[in-house]
Amino acid sequence: MPKIPLGIGAYKRDNAFQPPVELYNLVLEKDDSGASPDGFMRVQRPGLAPYTTIATPVGGVFQQQGLLNDDALAVGGNSLYRISGGSPRLIGPISGSGIASFAPSISRVGLVRKPSAYIYDGTLADLPIPTGLDAIDIDQLNGYLILLAPTGRFYWLVPGETAIDPLDFANAESSPDGGVAVRRLVDELFFFNSTTTEVWQSTGDQDAPFARAPGRVYDKGCLNKDTVQRFDNALVWVGNDLKVYRTSQQAMDIGNPFISERLRLRTDEPSALTLKFDDHEVYVLRIPGQGSWAYDASTQEWSEWGTEGEAEWSPHVATFDISLLGDSATGKLWFADPGAPDDDGVPMVRRVTGTCAIPSRPVPSSNFSVGIGSNGDTTAKIRWKDGRDDWPAYYEEVEARAPYDVVNIHRTGMMREPFRTWEVMFDGPERVRISGAMFGEAWG
Repeated sequence: MPKIPLGIGAYKRDNAFQPPVELYNLVLEKDDSGASPDGFMRVQRPGLAPYTTIATPVGGVFQQQGLLNDDALAVGGNSLYRISGGSPRLIGPISGSGIASFAPSISRVGLVRKPSAYIYDGTLADLPIPTGLDAIDIDQLNGYLILLAPTGRFYWLVPGETAIDPLDFANAESSPDGGVAVRRLVDELFFFNSTTTEVWQSTGDQDAPFARAPGRVYDKGCLNKDTVQRFDNALVWVGNDLKVYRTSQQAMDIGNPFISERLRLRTDEPSALTLKFDDHEVYVLRIPGQGSWAYDASTQEWSEWGTEGEAEWSPHVATFDISLLGDSATGKLWFADPGAPDDDGVPMVRRVTGTCAIPSRPVPSSNFSVGIGSNGDTTAKIRWKDGRDDWPAYYEEVEARAPYDVVNIHRTGMMREPFRTWEVMFDGPERVRISGAMFGEAWG
């Protein structure tokens, strides 16, 4: 009985003129039980569990264990909030626009929201860059807060100080292409410029605490600050050439042509967030007008994540280890919860497709079978189309029994060239797993 190649990753390449592969609101896992005919299972992503609400929209979120009594900080509208146990407290107004960047430093937190910088240690205070330069990003190394200006010049705030010495600066200018972002990775600073990326290291010299690492320049720039994230012991970002890169000895391309195509077709600037759950570490790239695409470090595959009724997945900012997420359109904050059945009451559609190549003559397909797992009896919705046909307006609905079942669709008709595409979809409240699929005769 032939196997149907259900999606192990998402693929949507307009310029290839091939059927897209859907892996929607699902992540791929190897099936070590041996029950799946293709050796994989597709498990739904975490749902969104409500945490609290602040002013609209959420413009950044920060939380680090052991700092600020484990409280979270969040930007809502033009205000900074401190959140303890789900209860937000207004700290004060902040100016600027876009997504805010946070950087912890011993007992305080630096904050940049272009063009303004602040420091918070229980009291919110301005942290202006000398000479009146704009602040565009912030991070920290060895207790020093590093503030980047769009010229590529960066200043540092000495630990324990409350104002920047005008002489405490250097220039990340291996190429005069202007600064975009700064991120720490272990004990190094990566300065992302518009066409290059360079690495700086700590020197131990109080007068000149940072120096450029010789020979550590990538000939790859950064498209947008908000795509740069620490991820899987590396840094990941969208390059100026619309590729997704990961730091290594050289910048390593972890994207593919369809992600680059989605970036080319974007309607606004992309951003990204990262989260961890159940041994998955995921980089979620939000591409306005094109959806949200999740790269899984464990499988090195991309899937699509979405919210019903929205063009992209609703969260657009997050803390990494704690998985506290903020909404792009409202003031809602959520926890990523692998046990949540939906997105704060919004149903979560899960969908996968598989396409079989068909020779020149029609091929009989008397049966379609797919393995299903769920935490309660659920309904699998299945449809199919041949070649250039449109999708039918309805699904065949088949009941699947918990905790595992094999569902069958009979009398699916002759399969016509050049291919047949199958779709399996769930929109009920049950959490589901989708294993492999087969056609030709009943599997179970």
